[in-house]
Amino acid sequence: MITLQTLSLPEELSSRGFLLYMSEGKRPETWSHEALLTALRQYTGRTYAPEDIVRCPNEKPYLKDGSLQFSVTHSGEIWMACLAPVAVGLDLQMHKEKYSPGVAKRYFHPTELALLENAKAEGKDLPLFFAIWCARESYAKFTGDGVAGMDKSYSTTASPVPLYTLPFRAGYSLTLCTDLSHTIK
Repeated sequence: MITLQTLSLPEELSSRGFLLYMSEGKRPETWSHEALLTALRQYTGRTYAPEDIVRCPNEKPYLKDGSLQFSVTHSGEIWMACLAPVAVGLDLQMHKEKYSPGVAKRYFHPTELALLENAKAEGKDLPLFFAIWCARESYAKFTGDGVAGMDKSYSTTASPVPLYTLPFRAGYSLTLCTDLSHTIK
């Protein structure tokens, strides 16, 4: 049995039906599907079966009935999912002891690279790298493009879709991406 906690979201999200669930345990990738089914049941009061979640190569998973949107993430021993009435992208990233400048050059927008370079001069580049990566990945999940579709012309500093940097534990970055203009207040 998976136990989920509900985490607080900003009022502008929670008042529009967004819920953020979390669970902790070893190897969350092995129980992620079960946790998502539990979150769906808690959110809707309805039991979903594994086949109710459609997974296609190179596409964002979705509910067959289209009644709800979700995004799942895990890092370290933490699993999270955001369920919402509209498209959502969620990413959690545990900070590591170092990062690859090559990854930044491959995926980051020039503005983000410049911010990273400036932060490096002040010794603050490590948390910034993970914050940018997390924001970029939440946007890629929102669009359904995934990491493979990350476009270097997109910048988190001028995102066309709002990014919400959510407070979480030290040593982690957590970002949610969604377009509230399509929700009912």
